[in-house]
Amino acid sequence: MVAEVPNVEVRLNTAPHVGTRARIYLVLPPLVAGMRSPSGMRVEWRTRGQFLAGSALPGDRTLLYDGPISRPLVSEIFDFVIYLDARHMGGGLRFDPTFEIDVSP
Repeated sequence: MVAEVPNVEVRLNTAPHVGTRARIYLVLPPLVAGMRSPSGMRVEWRTRGQFLAGSALPGDRTLLYDGPISRPLVSEIFDFVIYLDARHMGGGLRFDPTFEIDVSP
């Protein structure tokens, strides 16, 4: 199964990091609600701004951005494509990635 989820706006509060260099990551939890096995899901995305396109499996932490933080709020539009193996599904799917920021010393 393939689910397209376009035009997802993500806003990240980067105010504490303005003036620093940082890496921003998209993180998929290792256990995804609605999936009996993490091997039954893969996520790909394209972006429309400065973040990198990429892909991730449950449990992955994927780099989206590496550079200076110059604004207190970073906004990005994602077009997600979620690939699912129905044999590993066990109920309603909840796609809930998180974002992490690591500041460079």
